Amino acid sequence: MDQDSYDRLPYPGNPYPDTHIAHLHSLGCWFGLRPAPPEQCRVLELGCGDGANLAPMAAQYPGSQFTGLDLARQPIARAEALGRQIGLQNAAWLAADLCDWQHQGPYDYIIVHGLYSWVPAAVRQALLQLLERALAPQGIAFVSYNCYPGCHRRAQVRELLRYHVEGLDSEQARLSEARALLQLLIGARAETDVAAQAWRRELERAARSSDGALFHDDLAEVNQPFYFHEFLAQAEGAGLQFLAEAELPAMGLHGLSIEARTALGQLDPLAREQYLDFVRERRFRQSLLCRQDLTPNRQPAAGQLAAYHLSADLKLQGELDATAPHSQQTVMRDALQALQAAAPRSLPVPALLASLMQLHAPAHHEAGLLAILYAGLMSGLARLHAQALALPEQVGARPVASAVARAQLRLEPGCDTITTLRHDMLRLDEPIVRELLPLLDGSRDRAALAAALGLDAATLDAHLRKLNDLALFSA
Repeated sequence: MDQDSYDRLPYPGNPYPDTHIAHLHSLGCWFGLRPAPPEQCRVLELGCGDGANLAPMAAQYPGSQFTGLDLARQPIARAEALGRQIGLQNAAWLAADLCDWQHQGPYDYIIVHGLYSWVPAAVRQALLQLLERALAPQGIAFVSYNCYPGCHRRAQVRELLRYHVEGLDSEQARLSEARALLQLLIGARAETDVAAQAWRRELERAARSSDGALFHDDLAEVNQPFYFHEFLAQAEGAGLQFLAEAELPAMGLHGLSIEARTALGQLDPLAREQYLDFVRERRFRQSLLCRQDLTPNRQPAAGQLAAYHLSADLKLQGELDATAPHSQQTVMRDALQALQAAAPRSLPVPALLASLMQLHAPAHHEAGLLAILYAGLMSGLARLHAQALALPEQVGARPVASAVARAQLRLEPGCDTITTLRHDMLRLDEPIVRELLPLLDGSRDRAALAAALGLDAATLDAHLRKLNDLALFSA
């Protein structure tokens, strides 16, 4: 593996919502652990790259300590620059090899995103040993990896591209030849059968990739998928155990026939995970691990929801269960309307229940409503939170936007993508908004902002409301 390739051709850095420590904390609580609160914890990210994922969390939780480690020096330098722009005092960035790094644990949360499948076997073993040594007693490790059976099709494209560029020395030559071949092959087959369409989609996926993603994923020397049961055995061999998937709906049975749900529902939870991968042709996992001496609750009950908050994105990630009775679909539709009206904030489940009871009692009792909300959660229609999202209903008199978003715009002139306070990546299409955001540091009232940008009060207010709806102001 070329250790300098990530310096010469960086992998694109992004925020990944499923790695966020508040999300990991929520899932840890949901499955019966007592993880450290995000406001006071220690966090390690292995393979942190340019800090785009870790720095926003450090800014959000100044009472916690964050460490980012990466083998490549240039991404670490960019992470340090981002940290300085934000003004972080609680984050350290280290260029080091995890195989011989002396950790300063324990860590309550360890994030390993986009690393496990892309390093040699010896490094994977060292990584698991590091997790076992460094993870706090109630700690949670996030590990993402490519998985079978879905990656069998992706492997065909990868093997083709690597064969085609074999013998080419430079990254740019390899990328140029790979892209030319992809464009040729996308239109090469005239068939319209299912197999030809699947092949074309895989080629188009690779063609859409950025240079960094294409080179480090599809042209990488190492890109090793695993069956879930193989990853499970590797983790258990290091004294760790599977807790859950970071993407909670991936563990659900939505979208399957009643017969399949019945059969899979009778399986041991870990066996069910493997069979779900086969059924859904899964190609990527984001697995949460914890220490082997813990006893997670692998079968959470719908009644637990009463202690949590729920939120929904404006763009839904799931679909209503068409097999559910019409009355249940109506309840879930009303719940979604309430969650979307509150977005980007969350709603406490008791308050949501109270509003649903007003609409649907006595036809539905509280336990039945909780069961419907649980089904919606496991279908991807809502997101779980152990704590309320600290986002305001209205913008203040002297607006203060996310320090991270403002730093990102200052650091890269012409930048049009920023990170929201819900840890999503957001593209700013309007130039006026890119001019407005850096000014939202609390030093200007609305009149000063309007004058600085030549806007009337109504137009400014509309922009501020939109930014608030996109989770760019903190409470």
